[in-house]
Amino acid sequence: MTNGKKKSSSRIGLRSETHNSSSENNNSAAERSSVTRFMAARSTTPLEEGGEVFVHTSQEKTPEETRYTLLDIQTKVGKILADNAALRKDDEDLKISMQQKDQQFGTLSTAVANLTIESNGLKSQLEYQNSYIQQLEENLDALASEHDSLEQYTRKYNVEVHGVPEHRDENLPDLISSIAAAS
Repeated sequence: MTNGKKKSSSRIGLRSETHNSSSENNNSAAERSSVTRFMAARSTTPLEEGGEVFVHTSQEKTPEETRYTLLDIQTKVGKILADNAALRKDDEDLKISMQQKDQQFGTLSTAVANLTIESNGLKSQLEYQNSYIQQLEENLDALASEHDSLEQYTRKYNVEVHGVPEHRDENLPDLISSIAAAS
């Protein structure tokens, strides 16, 4: 595929070159930039972006190529393990958070149930008080009607005199006697 070379093999790999510009590892960077890294891949899917797919030859690798390949694998495994540890930590944090949310939900559910029971009790009490108030109003109307009837009955034999001026401290029986004598 690349470099115009094809040899028969059943393994497909990924070819990419490493470019390291740090001044700390000049020898290592120079050696690694000249070494082609090989990685196993499933089917023909590249494992890294920007790499080239090629057919792996059956030529043996030099010890230096094998060393860099193993270092690369070790680095990637270390990164995967670190990512895995971070994911496990995140998973534990999520589990703890979910447990806290479950406890809060349980507390809120209990509070809602208690408030519902209390609300139903208050509704029942309000209905009772409303019916009691209605009954009291009916009794009040009946008593007012009875009071009016009693007042009418007590005035049944009363005489009302019009045209006679009213004075303070007057004696009603003497006044009636004087009116009766004048007639």
